[in-house]
Amino acid sequence: MSFSVSAEIVSGVRMSLQWTAVATFLYGEVFFVLLLCIPFISPRDAFREVRKYSVPEKKLRDAGLDLPEVGKKGAGPVEENKNLKEEVKTLKEELDNNKKGNKRQEVRLRRISSFFISSTSKNSLLLLQQ
Repeated sequence: MSFSVSAEIVSGVRMSLQWTAVATFLYGEVFFVLLLCIPFISPRDAFREVRKYSVPEKKLRDAGLDLPEVGKKGAGPVEENKNLKEEVKTLKEELDNNKKGNKRQEVRLRRISSFFISSTSKNSLLLLQQ
């Protein structure tokens, strides 16, 4: 007796196992979503848990982030746009200043390197003449 299994039967079994796994996952996902719809945690407890792991406002302010105060609205879109334009303008000025500084340093480096190249070539010529 031989217990050889044809390829058709094996591939059919594997496919049904794959679809069973997919269906199980989907049913589990639906169950999880429905479980989330049930309010088994009171809002007060949920808020307390979220606050426990959130970053305190003091740390954010110490890091330099401006936070709107509770109950107050932040800057309107017009003011925010104006502030952003000013910030972009100052950043462009800083970039231009850095570019000018880099050009100056390049000129200095060229002068220094040409000095060393010329002095080295003079020294090598002196050595050759001796």
